[in-house]
Order: sequence, then structure tokens, then C-alpha cells
Amino acid sequence: MKRIVVVYSSARVSRSGERVKISTFSINSSLPVRYVEAIVAFGGLELSSHALSLLMQNNVPVFFLTKLGALKAVLWTKILSSNTSNRIRQYEKYVRDPFGVAKEIVRAKIRTIEREFGLKLNNLISSLERAGTKEELLGIEGTASRLMFERFSQNIELSGFSFRERAYHPPPDPVNALLSLSYTFTYALSLPLTTLMGYDPYISFLHTRRGSHLALCSDIMEPVRPVLTKRLEEPILRGVFTKKDFNRERAACYLKKESMPKFLNWFESQKEDVLKSIKESLNRFGEVLL
Repeated sequence: MKRIVVVYSSARVSRSGERVKISTFSINSSLPVRYVEAIVAFGGLELSSHALSLLMQNNVPVFFLTKLGALKAVLWTKILSSNTSNRIRQYEKYVRDPFGVAKEIVRAKIRTIEREFGLKLNNLISSLERAGTKEELLGIEGTASRLMFERFSQNIELSGFSFRERAYHPPPDPVNALLSLSYTFTYALSLPLTTLMGYDPYISFLHTRRGSHLALCSDIMEPVRPVLTKRLEEPILRGVFTKKDFNRERAACYLKKESMPKFLNWFESQKEDVLKSIKESLNRFGEVLL
């Protein structure tokens, strides 16, 4: 089975025959290029010319992101030549029934919240069936998110961290800072998968594109957010992060630079589940387009 290889700052990618070698400060590994679906690099990446040649010959894209997930560049020989049928269906649905697709994205998020947090939200599903405007959809999605975060707050009550509500412009407390980081990294990972499956990352149905915002990636993210939120409970309750890991700047709270490896280690441990959840969301999206 092919893998998306995710590497972080100071990684080196080289070649050994038909194998891709990945080296970091903590690991050295290699795998046959035929098993590599894409390489996603957060922060600096040293890529040898021999490795680049091998990757491009095998149509393996390399996504270069900043340390916090903003897209810098993509190396790919066939970025627009595959899965054209998916893009065509996406464009057709965008013209004919964008509201129907947006409704299914919200439905998938509500069902994931029910599964992850043990909530019964059939009343919201009923409201969703009756909804006739985008504003109503967003209101229902907002209510579902609020109920999720209320349960999340109850679940981490004994952690020593206080969390009253989701806020992110800027995050006012450590828990919101961790949620924002988790969502940001997952949004960044959704770009390679969305592109690999042949979709246009800018043509969205629930979210509105703003500037360079990859709005479809945000759509795909919505059913994944409950999974990420639930997964964060364990390291918070276990004390992986402490208040000393965060800086406060006026009304904002951020993870300290020297504490970022803690977060990266945790996110790395969740990476396969995160990628699986994104793929499942994309598969549901594809079914809605049929």
C-alpha cells in the first residue's frame, strides 16, 4: 500500500537505487519508491538531485510547507493530468447543486461528533433535513460544534487547563492553542490528498474562498475536526503539555518554540489516523458528487 511520507524540519531525502531514504535527527528509514504516494515537508527539507529524479520519474509529488503548514511550493510532473473526471464532477456539482454538497458535509460532521463524543444529535439531523439556506446550514454546524466543545470541556476538566469555548483569532488559552495547531497541521495535510485525488482545492461548497484559502480543504476538514478534538483529550489529561509550554502575548496564547517538538511528537503518533480520516472524508465527498 502506498504511503504519504510526512517529514519535519531538518529532514534529508536521498536515494539508494529504487528506494527513497529519509533521515532526520531521530530516525533513518527507507522504502521502495513504488510505495510512496507523496512527500509532505513541514519546514526545511534537503532533497538530493538523485532523489528528486527518482521521485519525478515515478510521479511522486513533493509538497513544501512552512513549519506551520502554509504552502510554499509543489514539485510534481503531472499535477493536472490525472483524475480529470473528479474535477469535472466537482465543477458540475458546484454549478448545479452546491447546497446539497454543503448539507452532506455538515451531516458527516454531525455523525462524526456523535460517534467520537457519544452525543445524540438527531434533532440537528432533523433540522438539517429542513434547512433551505446556507445560513441555516452554518447555524446547525455551529450548534453541533458548540455541543462538541462543551463535552470536550467536561472531558478534560481534571487536566488543570481551563477551556470555556472555542476561540482562535487569536487563541486565548493553551487548549485553544493546541486545537488551532492540530487543525492547522491537518488542513495542511488535506492539500496533498485532495490534489492527489484530482480535486480542485479552491472550489468549495460549505466554506467561502478568501484569497489563497484552500476552501475545499476546509470543507474536507469539517468531518475530521471531531476526530482531532477527541484525540487531544489524552495528551492534555496525561500532562504531556503544561502551562509552562505556552507564552501569553496580550490576549493571545501560543505554544513556545522550544515546546513545539512535544506537539510534533504527538501529531506524528496520530498522523496515520489523521490521514485515514481525511481519506474517508474525501471518499464521502466523492460519493456525493456522483
